[in-house]
Amino acid sequence: MGEYLVTTLQSLLRNRQDISSNDSSSSPK
Repeated sequence: MGEYLVTTLQSLLRNRQDISSNDSSSSPK
C-alpha cells in the first residue's frame, strides 16, 4: 500500500515536471 502511494506520487511529480518543462521550452518531443 505504501509503496503504491509513493510510486503514484513520484509519477505525478514527474508528469508535472515534464508538463512545466514542455510549456517553458515549448519544444516538441
